[in-house]
Amino acid sequence: VRYFYVYWVVLYYAIVLVALSPRARARGYETLYDFTTAEGKTGAVVRRFHRSELVNKAVYCLGHFAFGCTMLVLGALLWHSYAAHLLFVAGTTFVAVWNASEFYFKVFAAQYERDVRA
Repeated sequence: VRYFYVYWVVLYYAIVLVALSPRARARGYETLYDFTTAEGKTGAVVRRFHRSELVNKAVYCLGHFAFGCTMLVLGALLWHSYAAHLLFVAGTTFVAVWNASEFYFKVFAAQYERDVRA
């Protein structure tokens, strides 16, 4: 239980980014890796790192791991202050909802546009 996040990152990398990625692409789906590295700063940093896509996916997962560990430590440090921890959790929730809604808006807008043109 102590190192659950390490296990999660390794399993996520092995299952989603390596084993299921070809299947998702064949069906026209997009993984979080594909979505975030398609454009923008994250994509530029990850694509510049190495020519091998597997290495780039590993770098992406290491970035996720570092960010996750940073947030875990920050949450633990703020645990003893009700107000600070409440703001931390509220802010994290807001960012998660914002990112999810942005993703779904792009996906459904593209699907709607395809349906209208058809």
